[in-house]
Order: sequence, then structure tokens, then C-alpha cells
Amino acid sequence: MKVLNPAMVVSLIICVLCAGATAATVESEVEVDVKAATAHLWRGQVLNDEAVIQPSLTVRAGDWALNLWGTWDVDETTNSSARQRIDATLEYSFFKDNHILTPGITAYVYHDATYASEDDTVEASLEYAYAVMREATKTKPQEVLFIPSLTINYDFGDIDGFYSAISLRRSFELVENQMDLDLRVDLGAADKSYANAKFSYDVTGTSTNAFSPDGSAVIDLTLTASAPIALNEKWTITPSVKFMTLLDSDIEAAAKAAGKESEETALSISVSAVF
Repeated sequence: MKVLNPAMVVSLIICVLCAGATAATVESEVEVDVKAATAHLWRGQVLNDEAVIQPSLTVRAGDWALNLWGTWDVDETTNSSARQRIDATLEYSFFKDNHILTPGITAYVYHDATYASEDDTVEASLEYAYAVMREATKTKPQEVLFIPSLTINYDFGDIDGFYSAISLRRSFELVENQMDLDLRVDLGAADKSYANAKFSYDVTGTSTNAFSPDGSAVIDLTLTASAPIALNEKWTITPSVKFMTLLDSDIEAAAKAAGKESEETALSISVSAVF
């Protein structure tokens, strides 16, 4: 049974953004992005080890941001509705010196089909990030060295559980005003409810899950490298590589026994434009 009305959720998020944007005169921009990837990796799960298309639309107005993101399998397969979805996210960022605090809410709307195995759900998030700076010198301006962050996600719709991640980001300028190298490390963990919902496996060939995590766990490690290339002021092409692996030995063993991937590498390329 679907627990959300997708149209109502998306409409509510857009209305909140519009209310925030019209409350004061703010600068706004729209970013459109289309990514093609060799696999869909998400929070320790290899949701699809074949090609996917992932379009994204982001509207920013002052410190508000609305993002609509989708993922679709290139090839239709059985139970693909569990992997094809649209995410609608509304965030607001607070800035104070080097500190950034970003609360948000996301609606996950899955492809509706008679064989669908995933229910729509809603998640609240809170991210804290700190920009570690290098002071300016006579020859170099002030720059960001790296950004550590902590994100806590609470699924209060279908799962009633937490997934959190510690992240570290670093960017290097390869070609001035044209090409960067962005590196990111994410370490994810989940409480028992979230781990049971996402990492319970049928390892016996029966309809009953033979394995369910018995508590909270450090779930996954994800490494990402991307190289955004600015074609002009509006258009950017970004090749990326992402590696993800399960860290919990019990979950990893159960995933392998159930015929699931415990680690995967995905290559992708995206084209984006800002208006």
C-alpha cells in the first residue's frame, strides 16, 4: 500500500519554497542536470548494477533549495519499480562564519506498479558542515581546504528509522576557472529499524527473511571522485567514478549468500546547465 500521495507531497514542498522565496527579494537560479551511470549505488545498496539515467532539477532562492531527482533503469527488469523513483527535497541552509547547518525534508516516491515492493516514504534530515579554511597570503587568496560534515536522516514514514553519514570533501583546481577535481568520502551507519528495512535478506530460498541485522551497524563506505569541466558560464560536463562497499561483516555475508553485490564501482557522466 502506498503511504503518500506523490502529487500532494511535491505540491506542498513547492508551495513552501515559493512562500520562502516571495517573503523577501532574493536571488534565484535554476540548475538542470542529466546523468548517465553504469550502476545505481545508494547507502550501501547496489540497487541496479546496470545502466541508469538520473535527471535532476534544482531551484535555489536565497538560502532555500528545492531539488527534484529521479532514477530510471535503461533496461526494464522484474521488480524494477523498487529501484525507479523520484525524490523531492526541500532544504534551508543557515550560514555562520565557517559553519553551515541545513535541515531538510525529502519525499521518496517509487514507480507505481502492481508488483511494486517499495512504499513511498518521507525523511527528515539535518546536516552540519564546517569549512576548514587556509588563510590568505601575499600570493594566494583564502581557500577551502576541506569540509567535514555529519548528516542525520530520519525516515518517519515507512521505516521509522535512522541512517546517518560522516563525510569529508576536498576540491582541487586543476585548470583555473575551468576544471576541478572533487573528492568525497562517506561513512554510513544505521539503527536497527533502518538496517532491518534495507538489509534483511532471504538466504534460504524461502519467502521468509533468513537474515535481519540484530542492531545498529556501520553499514557502508563510499568513495567518489568527479571532475567538473566548465564549458562556459552556464554549461558543465562532469565525469565521475564512485566505489561503494559494505563494512558490516554479517550484512556482507548475508548479501553475498542472497546473491546480492556487497561492493560495486559505478562510472557516470553528467551534463548540467544553470540559468
